[in-house]
Amino acid sequence: MVTNELYLRGRKKDVDALLNEIISDDELTFDKIMPIPPVLDVVMCTQPNPEDILLVKKEQNNECLTSEEKERLDSETGDDITTMEDVMLDAPKISVRDLCLKRIKRYEKTGAYTWADWCLIHWGTRKPVYRSNLKILIDTEVLTTASIEFDTCDFLPSRFLLCLAKLHPDVLIKAVYDVGGDEEQTFTLPLDTEKLKEMHKKALNLAKQLQQ
Repeated sequence: MVTNELYLRGRKKDVDALLNEIISDDELTFDKIMPIPPVLDVVMCTQPNPEDILLVKKEQNNECLTSEEKERLDSETGDDITTMEDVMLDAPKISVRDLCLKRIKRYEKTGAYTWADWCLIHWGTRKPVYRSNLKILIDTEVLTTASIEFDTCDFLPSRFLLCLAKLHPDVLIKAVYDVGGDEEQTFTLPLDTEKLKEMHKKALNLAKQLQQ
């Protein structure tokens, strides 16, 4: 769990417009400006083994597989859970081959195998906001300053912040990222745009390493 804080400062109409795009039911959400593609919007998404994906692609290219590899693709695994009612039940079963074929089709449509992958690529963090707290610090007819404290599962939502800065160039955006051990990193946009881009690259590389 990572605690972040977002500070917004600008003309009242500009800050209000920005908040209207990212606040839903008094909570911060990334979905309003960067919605998850419907094909990926499931409750729980099974992460395929990268090696299995490669085996299926070999099979699609009519390359020979060993009997052990074929047996692996024929074996059963858990499928996606698409509704909250299904969470309490055993995950539906599907062959490893069919699961990988579903992921390949989703990748062709969205550039990601699972919704967590998509979120990391497009938001900079693998899950939606866990908790948020919006505070209006200054609110006059001319100037508004607001802060939003929020928790994410792993990284600062770097891509989301870059998108926000591009959509609202007249609002000063500052993000404080708690990296643990009483250490914080601060990014001010648009000044630190390149630093945020570099941070996003590191998050993607780390995620790939964890999947290997």
